[in-house]
This record gives sequence, C-alpha cells and structure tokens, in this order.
Amino acid sequence: MVTVAVSPALSRIKDFLRKEGIEVIDYNGSQSLGEDISALVVTGADMNMMGIQDIVQDIPVINVEGLTKEEVFSYIKQRLH
Repeated sequence: MVTVAVSPALSRIKDFLRKEGIEVIDYNGSQSLGEDISALVVTGADMNMMGIQDIVQDIPVINVEGLTKEEVFSYIKQRLH
C-alpha cells in the first residue's frame, strides 16, 4: 500500500486520497518521515515554513498549489505505481 504524508491543512485532498485507497498520515514538518512514506504533499506556504528543502529522503514532494485533488492523485499514481 502507498503511504503519503500530507500537510494537515489539506483535509479535502487527504479525504480524497483515502477514498482512492491511499494511506494518509498528517505531516506538520516537525516529525521525521518514516521509510514507508512514498510522497509528501504540501502547499507552497508549507514548503517555506517547514523547510522542506531540508528533507533528505528521496521521495517526491508535491506542491498542490494550482492542482485539483484529482490531479494530485494522478501525479501520485504516475510516480509511485
């Protein structure tokens, strides 16, 4: 199963991803990401506040600015399946 870490502010996207069968965990920037995390979904504001550039894991970071929830899901499917 694919597990995606998502900014807590993105509740509509989290709900949609769960309905599509993706396991979702909240990511607020202070905890480390486990090895089972396949992608990180954030807003542009989150990227600046959380210091996303400091993440050393080799996972896709998806900035949802301008994307629909369907586009975010499609991007995850393309990159991870």
